[in-house]
Amino acid sequence: MATPVVAAVVPTLLAEFRHTPALAEVLQTDVAGPRREVGVQMLRAAIARGDLPPAVDVDLAVDLLIAPLLFRVLVTGAACDDPYLDTLAAAVEAGVRATA
Repeated sequence: MATPVVAAVVPTLLAEFRHTPALAEVLQTDVAGPRREVGVQMLRAAIARGDLPPAVDVDLAVDLLIAPLLFRVLVTGAACDDPYLDTLAAAVEAGVRATA
């Protein structure tokens, strides 16, 4: 969502998908689902390597990563630069470790 066109279109799509079941299905199946699965697999790999405790709630961790990014891009319009992403990753890691 780094491009201005995507940042402009996504809020409209998100508003419309609540009223259009076919669009909701496409967004979930073809957009959100596969991207979420990438996050799930990355976290499971981190658990398998011992980088995260086995008790980590993977679904919660993915939510904690995605929600701030969506808010930052869609609501505030701020960029998600490397320093922000590094800080977000550290905060999410600390949060999921605290709940594991």
